[in-house]
Order: sequence, then C-alpha cells, then structure tokens
Amino acid sequence: MEEIEYSVGFELMNGSIVSSSSLENRDKYPFGENEFNRFFQRFLDKSFKFAGDFRCIFIYDAKENFPKHSYATGWMFPVEAEDLNDYLRTKGGFPKALGEIRFEYGGGIDTPRITVEKR
Repeated sequence: MEEIEYSVGFELMNGSIVSSSSLENRDKYPFGENEFNRFFQRFLDKSFKFAGDFRCIFIYDAKENFPKHSYATGWMFPVEAEDLNDYLRTKGGFPKALGEIRFEYGGGIDTPRITVEKR
C-alpha cells in the first residue's frame, strides 16, 4: 500500500486526535485539554506518512514537560474518534490498531519529531 501524507493540523482540526481521559487526572504530568493544546501547538505545521487509512489517533500516554523532553504516544485506529467509545462499550476493548505514532520534542530534540510504525 502506498504511503499517504497526513497533516497534523488538519487531523487536530477534524478531531481525529484524541487523548485518554485517564491522562487528565494523573498526579504527575497530567495531560488535560490545556496540556494537549500546548503540546500539539508545536506540531500544527508538521506532517507524517502512513501506508494506511486510519480514522483516529488515540493518545494513551503523554508527558508535556517543555523545555524538557515531552511526548505523546498513540494508537491509530480504523474507526472515527466519536465511535471509539461505542466500540469499547459494545466490544469490550479497542479495535485492532493499524499503527502506533509518537510525537516528541524538547530535551535535546529541537525540531518536533513524529515516528510512525505500522502494525
């Protein structure tokens, strides 16, 4: 399958990148709406390539700690973000991930970096 280039800004504006609500209330390095927005500001003009047609990125681990190393790691799913909760409720788990994506910057990474791995 041919790689397609995706714009992070476009995916954010479409609501295709969401984070786990469990990240909001962590004692150390909570990743709520403010941290999410601050973190992804650095990626708005970035893009990545992926050989597949995903519908959402679900961030399951993140740490916004700029200027120190900061990251967000997520699974790429074939279902829309708004359908993910329904899938979890009816099927009892996540759909099979198409890939994993990691966004990172800070702590010696001067240019925001995106790494994608197909599953």
